[in-house]
Amino acid sequence: MIKYDLHVHSNYSSDASQSIEEIFQRARKGKIKYLSICDHDNIDSIPEAYKIAPQYKIVYIPGVELSCSTDDFYTIDTNKYWDSHIRIEYPI
Repeated sequence: MIKYDLHVHSNYSSDASQSIEEIFQRARKGKIKYLSICDHDNIDSIPEAYKIAPQYKIVYIPGVELSCSTDDFYTIDTNKYWDSHIRIEYPI
């Protein structure tokens, strides 16, 4: 079974305290193969994460969690990656 975590916050977010290095250390310890760091409203962790990921043999997927102020929804069609009945909805 492939393990992944696609929503991790680093110390670049106001609600987390782990450094990028600490996140990758814990991910390796947990046998995570795919990791996405999705900090709040910024992408400052991306360069560091790209640099560190190969050292841990983890596939890094850049991400961001955006704050939004409406009740509208944007739907991402995930058919290409998962079962055709799955949809992921994000408020925008």
